[in-house]
Amino acid sequence: MNAREELDTLSRAKLFGGSNLKQYVFMSSAGVYLKSEEMPHLEQDPVDPNSRHKGKLDSEGCLQSLGLPWCSFHPTYICGPGSYNPVERYSLITLMRIDPFASRGTVNI
Repeated sequence: MNAREELDTLSRAKLFGGSNLKQYVFMSSAGVYLKSEEMPHLEQDPVDPNSRHKGKLDSEGCLQSLGLPWCSFHPTYICGPGSYNPVERYSLITLMRIDPFASRGTVNI
């Protein structure tokens, strides 16, 4: 799932409360992290509370508080419809190679 603001995430995630949901996968952004010269970001890296992606960071906190099994991906580029940066193919190839990537939450896939 994807959302820009915590309220969007909350309304979607509540639909799965009490279900046998195996994993809620949230599309976040690498923009939640503080700028760093070292890449890739790691889950324990400091986050930027003033980021323009603050809603995504708040959404991750929301998912944690709901107690759902969840994880999030933090791509460094916008992907999907409306993207100004055609990197979907690169991202898919990277994921399919099972390269390490930053994620937050519980990963039980």
